[in-house]
Amino acid sequence: MRTDKLFATCTPPSAKDLEDKARIDASDQQVQQQDVAEQQQDRERIQAQAAGQTTDPGTLAMRKCAEAGRDLTQCFGEVMGGSVQQVTGNGMPGTLLPRS
Repeated sequence: MRTDKLFATCTPPSAKDLEDKARIDASDQQVQQQDVAEQQQDRERIQAQAAGQTTDPGTLAMRKCAEAGRDLTQCFGEVMGGSVQQVTGNGMPGTLLPRS
């Protein structure tokens, strides 16, 4: 029984193969570093939003009203009423609560 046909022959990689592999590995590493940097930027953006650093006018108005010690329901009504006025161009009856 011949055993030489049972084993695959292995040829060592050529210099060109090694250069190609090194180039591909360097490219992969660069892409991975870019992905890590993008993930870090996204993480920082999400953490800033969670910390309350926002520029949304409705959120800022609600926060300012609540920090003044006013009732949250009243603050919500005023902020929503202002939003409706901006969208429709006029006030809708019952959407604005009087300021105290």
